[in-house]
Amino acid sequence: MNNPEPVQPPVPPANNGSLLAGFVLGWVAMIVGVVASGMIYALQSSLGLPGFGMVVVGVGSLPLVAMIVLAVWFGNRGQSRSAAGVLLAFGSMVALVLLLVAACFGILATGGFGNMH
Repeated sequence: MNNPEPVQPPVPPANNGSLLAGFVLGWVAMIVGVVASGMIYALQSSLGLPGFGMVVVGVGSLPLVAMIVLAVWFGNRGQSRSAAGVLLAFGSMVALVLLLVAACFGILATGGFGNMH
């Protein structure tokens, strides 16, 4: 009559990953990809292989491909926060490039290294 209902164990929260881990891994993927593509380009230059230029163009996109693969991999594993961290790392790289380009044009426009006009 007075049977107590069984207590349900607490449900562990879903592992959505870490935003910081995705951000750091995105930057690491970009740096490793740039170093690897530079090494492949240096190898091609030292060997002087004809017709290897098209492969270098493909290798030059290695960092971008590495970040896309990393974001898709995190997304397929259900770690949406880590995938978002990788995308934030890509966005921060784009912002950094824009700031550096703007700074260089600012130096050139003000006559720091000569006049652009």
